[in-house]
Amino acid sequence: MFNILYLSVGRQPRPTRLLATNNLYCDVWQLARASTGEGQPEEGDPLDLVAGPRQLVRIKLSGRISCSAISPDGQYVCCSGPEFGVRLYRLESEPTTEEDEEKEKEDEGKVTVARVPLPSPALGVASALVITPSGFLLASLPCGSIKCFQLPTAEEEKVVAAVPGLSEPCVPSA
Repeated sequence: MFNILYLSVGRQPRPTRLLATNNLYCDVWQLARASTGEGQPEEGDPLDLVAGPRQLVRIKLSGRISCSAISPDGQYVCCSGPEFGVRLYRLESEPTTEEDEEKEKEDEGKVTVARVPLPSPALGVASALVITPSGFLLASLPCGSIKCFQLPTAEEEKVVAAVPGLSEPCVPSA
């Protein structure tokens, strides 16, 4: 059973994506899209679908997932868990011809997953994750600090906030 659901709903040319996370998997779905037609439909009117929902990718991790996030543009997925720490992935669509590029605008083709290395191997487990529309990954750590990474490279690690009274630096539990 899925316990965490997130939507990518930013201003993007691709259909809306849904991140559904259970204990071991992060599934990314492309949601169904309706024809816009003329004017605004009335509430309760049936809609014509131009693309049905479909699973784009499943990310299987080596342990229990405690929190996850998807970027507003649907290009990044981040997961955290006690067995593997924090992991960041980039989702890329692979059009191969001009026809595929046109199709991708309506219904995404093959999607690949690439892991983006984070600069801090001792980051530990995050309590919460957020990927902002401006391209930052924020990870809230159990010790009270918040780490910030600039996407797409995830290089510049910064501690952007800390809860007073807690010791720094945050030491992840082993």
